[in-house]
Amino acid sequence: MNPKKYIFITIFLAAVFVFVILEIGLRCYTYVRYSTNTVRFVPHSRLIYEHRPSITFVNKEGIKITYNSLGFIGDEISPKGNNVFRILSIGDSIASGEYLQKNQRYINMMGDILSKHTTKKIDIVNAGVIGYNSWQEAELLKTKGLSVKPDLIIVSLCFNDDRGWRPEIRKTWFGGIREIPRHHKKARHLNFLYQRSQLFQFIYDRMYFLKKSLKKQKRYYEEHEWKSEMKKWREPLEEIISLAKDHNIEILFVVFPLEQQILKKEDNSSKPLADFFKERNIYFLDMIKAFNRNSDKKLYIERDSIHPNATGSAIAAEAMANYIIEKKIPFFSGKNGL
Repeated sequence: MNPKKYIFITIFLAAVFVFVILEIGLRCYTYVRYSTNTVRFVPHSRLIYEHRPSITFVNKEGIKITYNSLGFIGDEISPKGNNVFRILSIGDSIASGEYLQKNQRYINMMGDILSKHTTKKIDIVNAGVIGYNSWQEAELLKTKGLSVKPDLIIVSLCFNDDRGWRPEIRKTWFGGIREIPRHHKKARHLNFLYQRSQLFQFIYDRMYFLKKSLKKQKRYYEEHEWKSEMKKWREPLEEIISLAKDHNIEILFVVFPLEQQILKKEDNSSKPLADFFKERNIYFLDMIKAFNRNSDKKLYIERDSIHPNATGSAIAAEAMANYIIEKKIPFFSGKNGL
């Protein structure tokens, strides 16, 4: 055999061997590190999955998370007394805030601020679920959220919450499930390998973020549903509003902008959304104004233009608390007294 060909074959086989070993190693690491199955399938065409109830675990950020018997983040929910004002927060990963410590999540910090303005006890119920869209949030409110008897419902909205189709869920080893990444369901190059190799997917994803600056990613987000026609969002939002009105509960929608929109100093996260709520006289807060005022600070977690970091979360908490106090919704209106 030609010595050069022999060397080439040897190098090729060695590279394949190393790739296989690294692939096996990454899969084992993934299982050991993230083996806790924190979500489960449910036999419901809209809800699809939910947090596993009554479990405590440490997530990949090293944060201890407890889900109660309803699958909501936090301890068991006590019966509501006369002096309790209960706020129910629903939404996706921004609302759940599981990448932050409890005292860094905007919903908890907002509750602390409000508690200084009332003699009532502010009780926060965090029902956010990673990956949920507005259809799932409406269903969660109907099936479980209303049972906690909230006085105020806060719904967080993000650019991809108006996706009306079912999230693509894949089973993992030993009964776990995970959502297929929305922006990489298909890789531009070597998609066959991307769909089957965790190592290749790991490398590809990181090369994607290294190659794409925040400004270059702007085009991707602008092509998605954030700026789509409002009709895609009407059904679940109308349902959420109707559920709140039927049970005489005040509701506040809060929209979180993308980092690209802060860089561009845009005035609205989504004008169609703003118009939609204005027409219906529904409380609506666009966080882009508060974020724009603090654009000199780092507001998002590293390599992520969607999720606010602890600083962004604190700014959101203050903006939400001030909005509730300014608009007098609902206990500041005097209905329940201070």
